[in-house]
Amino acid sequence: MTSSYKWHQFSKRKKDNYFSKQLKSTKYSTIEFFKFLEKNRLTKKKIIDVGCGNGANLLYLAKKYKTKNNIFGIDLNPHLIQIAKQNTGGISNLSFSKENFLKIKRKHINKFEGAISLQTIGIMKDYLPYMKQIIKLNTDFIAISGIFWEGLIDFEIKVKKLKNDSYKREIDHFDYYNIYSLKNYISYMKKNGYKKNIIKKFLIPKKLIHKNKNEMGTYTMKVDKSLLQFSGPIMMNWYFVLSMKKD
Repeated sequence: MTSSYKWHQFSKRKKDNYFSKQLKSTKYSTIEFFKFLEKNRLTKKKIIDVGCGNGANLLYLAKKYKTKNNIFGIDLNPHLIQIAKQNTGGISNLSFSKENFLKIKRKHINKFEGAISLQTIGIMKDYLPYMKQIIKLNTDFIAISGIFWEGLIDFEIKVKKLKNDSYKREIDHFDYYNIYSLKNYISYMKKNGYKKNIIKKFLIPKKLIHKNKNEMGTYTMKVDKSLLQFSGPIMMNWYFVLSMKKD
């Protein structure tokens, strides 16, 4: 096997099918995430999206909830940020910047009321360096979506995409699909001053079909009247977690 393959999520690829589809049709998970924030009266706050991709999430937030406060997204993928800047649609309070979110700039500290992160912590080898930077922003609330396990187990899942069916098992790239202990994440947030934590399990109401279950990509299976989400062989146990400093 070769060691020259790349960590796919952070490579400088120009295309990302998931994010591209979000621009055309907002994912149900995104809609439900912002409903979760709206229920807690947070959609009109000054928000930073840490790991915003091509900006589809913030674009939806700006259009749907018509916030007048500044909303700002950062990502370290220059191609996705370029797309984000091209799709602001003349919304004056929406902006994006290509930045390393694993080293937050000092100018962003104490500038936002809330920080959001959608489907990002699971692609980290370990979420602590990433969350430390988000906490450093010193926002009133942090809201994330992620794959969690209810027990005291972390799962480090490294998915390696092979180049072909050769016995050599040459690897083209890899992705993380890590699943973290929900209890430990909540304990970590409380330790860092976010004492109130609201948790919502995300279940999708409609059947999703993936053409090739031998590849990664979301599909559903019905278990005990619920539709569970999978990608390849991995169960995607999605949660929304809202952490706040004040009641």
